[in-house]
Order: sequence, then structure tokens, then C-alpha cells
Amino acid sequence: MDSDEADKYIRLVKEKQQIGLQKLKSKKAGDGGGNGDGSGGFSYKVDPYGLRSGDYVVHKKVGIGRFVGIKFDVPKGSSEPIEYVFIEYSDGMAKLPVKQASRMLCRYNLLNETKKPRTLSKLNDTSVWERRKVAIQKMVVDLMELYLHRLKQTRPPYPKNPAMVDFAAQFPYEPTPDQKQAFIDVERDLTERETPMDCLIFGDVGFGKTEVALRAIFCVVSTGKQSMVLAPTIVLAKQHFDVISERFSIYPNVNVGLLSRFQTTAEKEEYLDMIKQGHLNIIVGIHSLLGSHVVFNNLGLLVVDEEQRIGVKQKEKIAPFKTSVDVLTLSATPIPRTLYLALTGFRDASLISTPPPERVPIKTHLSAFSKEKVISAVKNEVDWDGQVFYVLPRIKGET
Repeated sequence: MDSDEADKYIRLVKEKQQIGLQKLKSKKAGDGGGNGDGSGGFSYKVDPYGLRSGDYVVHKKVGIGRFVGIKFDVPKGSSEPIEYVFIEYSDGMAKLPVKQASRMLCRYNLLNETKKPRTLSKLNDTSVWERRKVAIQKMVVDLMELYLHRLKQTRPPYPKNPAMVDFAAQFPYEPTPDQKQAFIDVERDLTERETPMDCLIFGDVGFGKTEVALRAIFCVVSTGKQSMVLAPTIVLAKQHFDVISERFSIYPNVNVGLLSRFQTTAEKEEYLDMIKQGHLNIIVGIHSLLGSHVVFNNLGLLVVDEEQRIGVKQKEKIAPFKTSVDVLTLSATPIPRTLYLALTGFRDASLISTPPPERVPIKTHLSAFSKEKVISAVKNEVDWDGQVFYVLPRIKGET
């Protein structure tokens, strides 16, 4: 990638960032949360007079510092005092004329955020800051190159399958309004677009994200393509395998497989051959599915569950898939970068915030250990056929 293309990507990122920030801050516009220019939007640009002592700011050339205040001082070669912005760094204090500060300083935080940087930058050694800027720029360029390359890819829209009505009817619950909208959004992405889908479905545990994935899988496998379901742990992968197997049990032409470390070498080899030959339509597993030894016959959809629990190396292996297949990501707590890409429009997103009917809020109790309380809580859960996870620092000696 040459410098002109890199600059183009950076400009695109900035444009998308402003759109996302306006979305995030649109509710603040009526409360005086604008940027002071009458537009009602938010800007990282700094009005030095709007800063408070202790606010963190970013100097474009020096890095992160802490705003101390604005004071009059006499510049060299002059007898007239002017206003300076004083900024504290880890190795000293810097002062900037107010006009220069307006051009060179940016906010470190969004409005109403209180997060602190790990360290302040050094005033007399900007090499660390320069390396950070280069690393961030490279990450942004690489990421945008991936997504812009993805926009250039095409695939025929999936046909709308009348059998989807029967498949959806198997869902034993009444979908919530948010679920219904998520169904519509994902189906539209698959059946009306010619570019691969990259959609994030986020919602609390038990709010129905899996059902959205199941309908997307049905849409894809009914055309003869394969679907891969990636989970962070073998326990979660096994749960998905059980749910998917039960749901697709009435479709004899759809084969579901689980690839795990508990299988023998012979069993794994047999499954890998079935995947390569296209005899397995839905493959469930952990990050081992991303290895070079797994060769798909006609992969159409990748479902990633609990993305925030998947490691960096595994995410790097997922990236190549995103340029050629449809991707559906499920998460209750998406990582900041994923959420940012969704908010800025680089990724599609659907929020399931409506709890299912009769869903009661999760209650958390903190108390000193009491055997009677533990027995009561466990018995209450078991009585209605629920599950209990007993977490403790050690197992040896416990009964």
C-alpha cells in the first residue's frame, strides 16, 4: 500500500469516527454537550478555556499530558505578557501560547469520561510517542485495508427460502421485538446484498442471540454451503453442537459435526476428510478450526461466539475469512474495537436489548460464607431444574 492510499484510508477513518461520535453524543446536544461551535456535535479539538485543571490532553508531537492551567507570562524578546497553557508531562512542565494550544492539543477522553492514561509522555523524549503513533496508524490502515478490500468482494445473494418459515416455527418461544429486527437485518444482509456480511449481534446472556445465528446458518446451508461455528471453549462448543444438532435433526441432508481435542486421531482425520469433501454442512469447534489442516469445501458462513474471549492470534486467523465469507459475531460484551467498528458503520450491528418474557433480572448477593445459605441457593436452583456453577479457589479437600 502506498502513502496516498494510506492517507485515503486515514481520512475515511476520521470521517467514520466523526459520524460515530455524533451518534454517541446526539443525546447530549440538547444538554449543552456540543463542541461550542453551534453544531451540537462532539469534537476532540480543544478550546483551552474549556479545560479544567487535571484534564488529560494529547499534544500532536509530544504526547499525553495533564492540563494545569492558563497563566500570563512574558515571552522572550518581549515586554508584553501573553496567555500560556501549562501542561505537565512525566519529566517536566511545558507551556504553549493559547493560539498554538488550540491547534496542537486534542482531548484524551470523550466528554464525561474519567479514564486515566497509564503514564504521561516525556517532554524531552518523544521517540516512544512517535512509535505509538506509527503502530496505531499501521493498525488502522491494516484494518481499513481489510474492510475496504472486503467491500470490493462480491457473492451472489442467497435465495429467500420458503422453508425458513417452518424452520423458524421450531423456535419454542415468542421472539422479542429486538430479536425480530435482528432476524430481518441478518436475512436482508444475506439475501439482498452482494457483498459479504460482517454483522455484530450483541445482547445479554439469554436474550436470543443463538436463534439469530441458527436462522443465518439455515439460510446458508440450505444452498449447499458450509457453516462454521467458532466458540472460545470446548464446553460452549459442545453446547452449540447439541442445540444445532437438535434443531437440524429433521433435515436428513444436513450433517453437523463437532471437532474437539477429546476425539481420537482417527476420528479427527475422518472429520477433516468429511469437511474437505463437503459431507459436513455445519462444523462446530474451538480455535483449532482455524488451522491450516482444516480445509473447507465450500464455506459460506462463519459464526463467532463470545469474540471477546478469543485470543489475539486467533483473531488474526479469523481476519482472512472476513474477506471472502459472511461473518456473524455474537457477544454480550463486545471488545472496544469491535463495538467502535459497529458504531462507526464499518460493521453492521443489531442490538438485542429486550429481555424475553418473564425473564427476571440477575441478582448478585455478597455475604460471608454460610453453609446454610449455599445449600438453600443450590436447592432452589436444582428444584426448578436449573444449573449451578460452584466456583472456589481450590478443589482438593472440598466435598
